[in-house]
Amino acid sequence: MDDDRERHMTFSRQRGFGLIEVLVAFVVIASGAAALVKLQGSYLKTTAESGSREAAMHLAETKLDDLRSFEVVAAVSGKRAYQDIANNAGGKLAAGSHTIGAQTYSLAWTVSNQFLTTPANALPERKDVTVTVGWTDRSGGARSLSLSGRIAGQMSLGNSAILGDFGLSQPGPQVSYNPGSVPDVVSINLDGTLKIETSKPVPRVVKTDMSTEVQFDTVTYDASSKQLIQADLTTLSCRCEFESGTASKNKPGEMVALSQGVYWKQGGVATKVYGKVKEGSDLCTVCCGNHVDGPGTAFADVYDQLNKGHAHYFYKDGTYSLKTSGEYLEACRMLRIDGYYRLLPDWNLVALNVMSADYLSSTANVAAYQAYVTQMVQLYVRWLGAKPALGTNNVLSYYDWLGSSGNTTGVTQSAFTAAHKFAPGIKQLIARAVYVDFLANPASIDTGVNGWLRQVSFNEINVTLLANWNSSNSTYAKVSSEDIKSIVDPDKGYYGTYSRGLLTLDPKSANSASATITASLTRHNSGLTATQAISPYDVTTGSGSLAVLVDKTVTAAGQVVIKGTIQCLAPVTTTTVSGTTKITTVTGSTPCSKIGDIVAVSANGSSSACTVSTISTGSGNTAIDTPVWACTLARNVDVNIQFGLKSGISDSYNIKPGSIQIEKGSYPTGSEVMGTQTCAYYVNATIPTN
Repeated sequence: MDDDRERHMTFSRQRGFGLIEVLVAFVVIASGAAALVKLQGSYLKTTAESGSREAAMHLAETKLDDLRSFEVVAAVSGKRAYQDIANNAGGKLAAGSHTIGAQTYSLAWTVSNQFLTTPANALPERKDVTVTVGWTDRSGGARSLSLSGRIAGQMSLGNSAILGDFGLSQPGPQVSYNPGSVPDVVSINLDGTLKIETSKPVPRVVKTDMSTEVQFDTVTYDASSKQLIQADLTTLSCRCEFESGTASKNKPGEMVALSQGVYWKQGGVATKVYGKVKEGSDLCTVCCGNHVDGPGTAFADVYDQLNKGHAHYFYKDGTYSLKTSGEYLEACRMLRIDGYYRLLPDWNLVALNVMSADYLSSTANVAAYQAYVTQMVQLYVRWLGAKPALGTNNVLSYYDWLGSSGNTTGVTQSAFTAAHKFAPGIKQLIARAVYVDFLANPASIDTGVNGWLRQVSFNEINVTLLANWNSSNSTYAKVSSEDIKSIVDPDKGYYGTYSRGLLTLDPKSANSASATITASLTRHNSGLTATQAISPYDVTTGSGSLAVLVDKTVTAAGQVVIKGTIQCLAPVTTTTVSGTTKITTVTGSTPCSKIGDIVAVSANGSSSACTVSTISTGSGNTAIDTPVWACTLARNVDVNIQFGLKSGISDSYNIKPGSIQIEKGSYPTGSEVMGTQTCAYYVNATIPTN
């Protein structure tokens, strides 16, 4: 029986599916297949809708970018204008139906003009735009999406915008400005309310050959020291190489006169020959690529303000070779416009003057020099207005102007001569240059009315560290003219990195001996980079000279006087004196915080031989107090000069005597350290016997 049961069980395990099982399986499989078919249809529909939405978004974004790509601001026939942007108007991409693939879309947009000033300007400062794209989905349903954006009228500025459509002729942001100090910086009055000044140039040496960059700022500010216009200028030299063929390249910036002064806008473009960088800084890419005036005389005076045409040359062994291919020398004047350095017309030097650094410590002398600059710019503009043959202009040197009828300041030539009668020792001289840009229509400027100077692009620049210096008699009057190097710390002034214009007067020279000190620059761009002139036309130099007199008159038998100003390098602190806010600062340095705390100067521990006085210049919030010290000492002694502070003063100081002189002797040496209570600079010197 057991064998029969086993055979029966084996048979049962080997039989197939029954009919009912097959029917159930079929129903399950059919249901799953139907679900898959339905799911696939839904997926295909979703994919199609996603693709349609993506195409619609792309169309909306394209239209918004299209509206932003206007060419001019005010409406001009044949150009896309900011003013033309309105409901379903503006740009190249039209409103209405657009087919992408097999799908048709409707495109429309609305514009809301936003006037942000009161009273409103001629054009809105901003346009709020909403772009809407519609389409029909696979089920016949209506679909749409919207994309919003804001468009400002600050792109591709045209003359109408510059002259006031956006209020650019109105006062800008109220940015405080700390005016510079003489002798490094001299401000020029534009109209009695506005002033303009140029910071002391800071050279940078990128390479050792043809590669100097010189940077400085020119700032226009009002009576309350609010900055209105700041120009970030750089001038650089490069070695370039011609490229083959022509290309569309930039022309130099164009000058526009606004109510607050001169504004530069980006120039146009022209198809012309061009170059590439052979040697120089990154900015040489812009300089070499664009600073070419093109073939022939098509626009030969665009860069070269003397209308010589900007031909290119290579200099070797004292000879200039005209180049139309290969390497050539280049120098460019550049201004940061819209965040990028753009080329400007070349510099045009009209006057160069030399004086001692402390000559401008006198309020009267500063006023006289400011009047001189104003009159020389005026003479030059009138000279240009008369359409002269280019050549010698009518601009005078400062010394000659002091003796002319145009000088009504009371400062005379004899006073200037007396101020440059020096004792033996060391004296820093300065060179100051006046540059004036050519004007499109100089005859239209009435130089007899107040405010005319706001219409002229000019710069008064301290070029001491850039000019080339020499002396007519270096036996007893030597002047430094060291190679230009990168200035790491501009606050160290003339002596921090390299020296130019430092006069050394030999104490062994004869009484009342004289010498002529000369500073010179080439007239155009290479002058401000102090490099080789880039062409035969650029070789012409502007120069200024100064007659100095060495005086060995003794103050008393067996005595000499050591003296100087006190310079303090510390944060600015204003004080109120008789209701007037004053900036306590000092000529030739960073403003000083508590210069009134300096109460005594002593020599070898004794203050009886020394005096401290104050020279005050300027008025109101630009007033400057400069402490001056002097010590009368016996000859042939070692001396230690110490500066004392008021009791209880605990601030740290870094104080140094400036423009130190020994009226009969050599220049003393010294070192700077930090300290408290007593000022931390000591002059250690041996007073000479001769």
